[in-house]
Amino acid sequence: MHRYFRCRACMPSLHAVRDLRGLTKALLILLSLDAAVSIVAAASSLMQAQLMGLGYLTQAQAEANDLREGLIALVWLVTFLATVVAFCRWIFVANKNVRALGARGLRASPGWAVGSFFVPIASLWIPFQAMKELWLASYQPADWRGGTTAGLVRAWWAAWLVNWVLANVSQHWMDAADHPAAMASASYFQAFVKLFEVLLCLAAGLVVSRITAAQVASADALRASEEAGG
Repeated sequence: MHRYFRCRACMPSLHAVRDLRGLTKALLILLSLDAAVSIVAAASSLMQAQLMGLGYLTQAQAEANDLREGLIALVWLVTFLATVVAFCRWIFVANKNVRALGARGLRASPGWAVGSFFVPIASLWIPFQAMKELWLASYQPADWRGGTTAGLVRAWWAAWLVNWVLANVSQHWMDAADHPAAMASASYFQAFVKLFEVLLCLAAGLVVSRITAAQVASADALRASEEAGG
């Protein structure tokens, strides 16, 4: 009897699978907004670099530049935080889905797949491992270990790590700039970093879209199997 209930608990459960498409659509909108704000921020950094290249700024020019940079930074922060919340929610739900679809033996729980992003050292590798397992389990829930990790997931994680390094270098460079020429150089580099963030948003959007489509297909296959079995 106990063995029967354990087997029942291991079976796929279609009613527990949540349709990710609505959440994915919201996340893609936020990623698009994040990318758009990053483009605006890059343009603003280029404007700042050109101003610093003049070697002399009037008080009005300096105040206008600081106001523009501050407003853009505020908009970017709000958009970024909203995107982080939506992305974390998407990861959590997607991880619960693959378990409901029949995937077993995944190393990262839904909570840890999200939480590992915020743990020092662990955040350098575990989120990638969790996303890799999520990708495989979304395409082949019952046999996810036999799948092959797509290059897209590797590209997304490489972009994530490179962006993290570039953002830290940019911040330290800007903080250390103590004269107009140094500020101009730091601003040009900051513009490059902001444009790189656009590529990261694109890669994240593609990963999210592909996993969502895979889960929809796996759910449809499970539904057809249940209907055929009566």
